[in-house]
Amino acid sequence: MAERQVCFQSVAKSISQLQMREPFYGHIAGQLKRCITGQISTAAVTFDSAGDIELLVNPSFFMEELDVDERVAVIKHELLHVVLKHLSRLDWRKHNPQLLNLAADLVVNQYVKPWPLPEGAITLATFPELNLPAAKPFEYYYEILQKQAKESPQSITKIILSGSKRGEHPWEGETPQNSSSNQDNLVSGWKLDRLIGDALDASGSDFGTLPQPLRKAVLADRERLKESQVDWRRSLRLFASAGSRTEIKTTRRKMSKRFEGNPGIRIKRKKRFAVVIDTSGSIQEEQLLSFQSEISAIYRSGIELTVVECDAAIGRHYDFSGKFDTKITGGGGTSFDPAIAWVNDRSNGRFDGCIYFTDGYAQKPSSRSMVPLLWVLTKEHSKQATSFEGRTILLKD
Repeated sequence: MAERQVCFQSVAKSISQLQMREPFYGHIAGQLKRCITGQISTAAVTFDSAGDIELLVNPSFFMEELDVDERVAVIKHELLHVVLKHLSRLDWRKHNPQLLNLAADLVVNQYVKPWPLPEGAITLATFPELNLPAAKPFEYYYEILQKQAKESPQSITKIILSGSKRGEHPWEGETPQNSSSNQDNLVSGWKLDRLIGDALDASGSDFGTLPQPLRKAVLADRERLKESQVDWRRSLRLFASAGSRTEIKTTRRKMSKRFEGNPGIRIKRKKRFAVVIDTSGSIQEEQLLSFQSEISAIYRSGIELTVVECDAAIGRHYDFSGKFDTKITGGGGTSFDPAIAWVNDRSNGRFDGCIYFTDGYAQKPSSRSMVPLLWVLTKEHSKQATSFEGRTILLKD
């Protein structure tokens, strides 16, 4: 117990050092769950059961085999796996996880500087016969390692086996498999993007030693998630223009012309929409992120929103305040009727319309919406969905 507590404090101190010199990585590290455990041999990052990212550290390895600067290097090594999305870019269940781990380490260990790598770290020089170029994505290295494993299995096997024995192997970070279900991957990918985005905002995009091409890729990914494909101000004027609720506010800036000395009156038409997100098993992470971008754009246009998550049944619902709930429900089949019925039950003046984000793969709804209905369909959508009752918007990506 004492060993783990000392290690926990040392990890915290290493993160503080990283925070001072490289705020971007320090901010990410500060948001991760931390677990001191003997179940892994070195260090790792993984998704836990809730889709949160967890930093795992072996106390003996961290405290006995590393000096102070190397501890920071190990932490940054694991954070680079997070930033470059090595946990979610390939399905670790469908590929050789040992080769994937080697390929990912070949990438991140190029960018750990200015912190010193522990002795024996996996680098491009580990495979001199392959003459590996620098600054390539880990998919590139994986393909080469996979080919080498087939042509000369001894060279790869020697590295893998040497990494299986404590105290005898070149140090390499461990990257466990990610979540097993599609819905888990949606949750994890969403939280990962939010984590990186928050770190960018907090650090002013100070990437430390990350090279320019990778910086651009991370920033482009961030901007892509912010972008909306739809001019929602125009679309919502055309959709559900009637039925707005009226809110009367007094204002001190605008004085009444009829009653001198009294505050003026500003009449503001407010709209509230139910926004339904299809969270069924057919919705992929990229589609969910696209939905979120559009919903954020609707919110920024001044519309009040209630988010409803639904697959074949209502999962959860909440008033949207600019941030999405981190818990996503669903992952099953698809039915449009439960969400439409839910909105209908609350249609007596509460909602001015319903916007349904989906790929359209389900039976045509049997329930008739009592409020204007707008379908927002993914690029790869069911053709029959374009004939559903209501208006339709097609997303390009």
